[in-house]
Amino acid sequence: MAPAHPRADQPADRNLAPAAASRIWFHLDDVIPLAAHAASTPSHGLTSAQLLARAPLMPALAWEATLDGDRLISNGQPGWFDADGNPHAARGRTWVGPRYGTIAPALDEVGFLPVRGMPGSTFHLVDWLQQAAAGGAHWLNLDITHRRPVIGPSGLAVSDQRGDLYPPGATWAEASVACVPATGGGLYPALVADGYASNRGGVLARFDRDTAARMVDDLQRARAHQPGFHAVLRWAGDRIEVYTENTDGLTGLRRYDVVGPDPDGRYPIGAYLWPWLCMDNLL
Repeated sequence: MAPAHPRADQPADRNLAPAAASRIWFHLDDVIPLAAHAASTPSHGLTSAQLLARAPLMPALAWEATLDGDRLISNGQPGWFDADGNPHAARGRTWVGPRYGTIAPALDEVGFLPVRGMPGSTFHLVDWLQQAAAGGAHWLNLDITHRRPVIGPSGLAVSDQRGDLYPPGATWAEASVACVPATGGGLYPALVADGYASNRGGVLARFDRDTAARMVDDLQRARAHQPGFHAVLRWAGDRIEVYTENTDGLTGLRRYDVVGPDPDGRYPIGAYLWPWLCMDNLL
């Protein structure tokens, strides 16, 4: 069954124009475990987002815009903490740069996202996210253009392909890039956004169709003949599907992104997921 949400059935956002400052993008692999944690824990703690929303105590995620960027955390108790003692968080994936910083419009803002419906509502965020992922979605975006203390269905959308990929007015420079964790030793010509990087590490790179096709072929050969992990790319019409190994003990591959051509016909493969590095100064 398709997710019961007025925007969930829209086609993937293929508008790769400069980012609107009001949309924050999260990968569903990061968000769904947090939502499941909030939905399944026996009790829940107060958060500043809930207090500002004057909402009842209930399973929820809290959105926070901080100096470290946008993040979602669970209010479930017992809490979920990382090895460094900080709350486990799903972090928004965006660019950082000398002029624009991140696309978050302000700092120290919060929002309350009920995981189970507010009184009188039939919308359950955790179910909707899980159904969206089962239907092929990979990205969640929060639209905070007209943000209210409680972020409801009208402020949420999912898609198989990420939008808002490039910094406004970015200058693009030619470079040779590599991403050893995903592509092994392959070196590829690209255009990179001068002075910008992903907040997850690496430059913002986009590739012409011939280079994208070579990358698809290289990774297929590597998976067949070289030991170790290799990402897999497959054509689906004019788009490229990105696969990784299953991490749950099952055999086979799991799709976790879809990349289409931008208005210039270039492919931002691995954007905000793979740490592409410029190699020109290292060779």
